[in-house]
Amino acid sequence: MSHRPSTPAGLAVAALAALLTGCGASDVVAKYAAISFEAVAEASKDRVAYAEQEAAWSLGSPGGDSIAFSSDFSRGPAEGKGSPIMDAPDIEMAFDLAPLAAAGLDPKRLPEPSGGDTVAYAVEDGTFMIHAELGNEAFPAEAAKSIEATFAAILKTHRSAIGYHEKLAAAIAARDEEEARKLKEDAKIIEKAGVFAIVLEKIPAALAGEVAESVKVPVIGIGAGRQVDGQVLVLHDMLGINMEFSPRFLRRYHNLYDEIKGAVHHYISDVRSGDFPNEKEQY
Repeated sequence: MSHRPSTPAGLAVAALAALLTGCGASDVVAKYAAISFEAVAEASKDRVAYAEQEAAWSLGSPGGDSIAFSSDFSRGPAEGKGSPIMDAPDIEMAFDLAPLAAAGLDPKRLPEPSGGDTVAYAVEDGTFMIHAELGNEAFPAEAAKSIEATFAAILKTHRSAIGYHEKLAAAIAARDEEEARKLKEDAKIIEKAGVFAIVLEKIPAALAGEVAESVKVPVIGIGAGRQVDGQVLVLHDMLGINMEFSPRFLRRYHNLYDEIKGAVHHYISDVRSGDFPNEKEQY
């Protein structure tokens, strides 16, 4: 499976999904907001970082633009500093000012932030900043474990702030329908070519079920629901050897990471103390 790289446009979609208000309240919107954000984060995991001091996850684009989500809306600005929305925003977006200015943005006409603002703008060192305040909740500790978990907490707590652009949504729906049709066609083509099985990764469950029904060879799923013929997980992920990869479809059945880490530390300690090797462990 190929993953689309993060682009400024992709980053903007993730950003706008968190800020647009007054849009449709359908759960379909929430579902696709979560799915789209997970896809962007997965494709850009080398540009995802967590800042302990700000208690915030950030996601950057190859061009240097970024968006940051606080995992703790209850935190405030440092004592004696300015507006909370500027010093400790719930959401912060940073874009290169040059192309925006070329398109007509005049920084001098940006409103000054005030204490009652929920959205504020600023320009710093050639960067156009958008700061947003959504609430004052202290999210569960689990929200800080990943940028996807933080976004999920925001989505759950501030569902009314998640919206979409109707024309864009229609275009995405049309693209999804076309991609679904193409996937089913491709499955039949490779079946005729002689494959003995098909693996579907990160495919909507209903669509994966339709593919499984349309072909005679076994369809194995990894993140493709339970309507397929079989399941597969990567052994290192399933046994908890790799703890950095945590997609929605993964269920860990053990935590070998901690066991291996503990064993290695024990070995290092024994070597340093002179306990290893002992008399029975040498020739």
